[in-house]
Amino acid sequence: MTSRKKLILLTVLIILFLIVGCKKQKEVDFKPASIISSSENLSTVSSLNEEILISDFIDVSKKSIVMTYDGGYYPLEFDGTLYSEKEGVNFKNTDGDKLYENVVGIINSLPKRSVMDVYHESKNLIKDNKVMVIYIDGWGWHQYQYLKENYQELYLSKIKGFEKALTVYKPVTNSGYAAMITGQPPYINGILNRDFREVKVETIFQYIEKINKRAVLI
Repeated sequence: MTSRKKLILLTVLIILFLIVGCKKQKEVDFKPASIISSSENLSTVSSLNEEILISDFIDVSKKSIVMTYDGGYYPLEFDGTLYSEKEGVNFKNTDGDKLYENVVGIINSLPKRSVMDVYHESKNLIKDNKVMVIYIDGWGWHQYQYLKENYQELYLSKIKGFEKALTVYKPVTNSGYAAMITGQPPYINGILNRDFREVKVETIFQYIEKINKRAVLI
């Protein structure tokens, strides 16, 4: 085989390899979306050419939250369809208008609380009181329930007044903490995941400084 033929064959093989690789990559990169309640997964769109009407699974007269992979956090109180398109799942209303792209989930039967309440309640209390917020990283509702059932003698198990709270997407330290100190979801405060560090809105610390009070983060 001549050098030219070898080169052409090698080039063709490389191109075929890249095409196959791209197809596999697209399959891996598809981002599913789920409809969930506060306690269970109700349905999931997990592949192309799927769609589900959300009212088949939840009471759409009750407020839900649509969360997206880019940190979106949107109230929802009407019916619509989750449908797959390209690498992800979008949401359209019953008129067919696409409202949200790259949906990660719709949460129904919401807790009364959100982690963003930490900012708003601290802001109200700090005017006339000293406020301490203890942030326990990685501590979730299921861990608390497990602790109460299995380790009743521990201090945390005996504290009254715990309430379930809705977090944000992506549920990692940076995003959750930023939501607590800004009162805003990731698509507004700018902290979408662990790769983002610069907050785009006012934090509780900046507010405290603005009203001539002091804050310490330990």
